[in-house]
Amino acid sequence: MEKLSPNYLKNNILALAEVPDDELQWLIEEAQQFELAEGEYLFKKDDPITRMHVIIKGRVEVYLSLNQSKKFYGAFKAGEITGML
Repeated sequence: MEKLSPNYLKNNILALAEVPDDELQWLIEEAQQFELAEGEYLFKKDDPITRMHVIIKGRVEVYLSLNQSKKFYGAFKAGEITGML
């Protein structure tokens, strides 16, 4: 798992590039960092959006269930933010 620092976030997450170091340090200290295995769900349909997700490494694919089949909708890649801001 990546060791996060304000400098790492500024250099790798464009949306956080101008955020002061002390605020990024707070974000790091309050955040829950975890990894998902391939095929594991970050969220499912109708789950409430209750937090922000910063994609540090890899990508998260979004699929929709339509007529009992899975349809690719889009993806979030490293450096992107999704969820509740």
